[in-house]
Amino acid sequence: MRFRRLLSLAAVAAGLTVCLIRRPVSGQLAPEGSPDQSHDFGTVFQGEKVVHAFTLRNEGAAPLTIQRVDLSAGGMAAR
Repeated sequence: MRFRRLLSLAAVAAGLTVCLIRRPVSGQLAPEGSPDQSHDFGTVFQGEKVVHAFTLRNEGAAPLTIQRVDLSAGGMAAR
């Protein structure tokens, strides 16, 4: 009986260890967005090239990844 309890306790401890190792690190700071999170180009004619640079600073330890860019008008593409 004592062996079963010890075996069960070891299994629970191993399971918790695996969960804690695979858990994302929550102590890292999330990357902050740019102070200017949007930009209005005004009226842009077809074929006209417009450029705007956003400055980002990653204050966390994890790599900063841009997952999506949203455009307000359909048919437009960011390069």
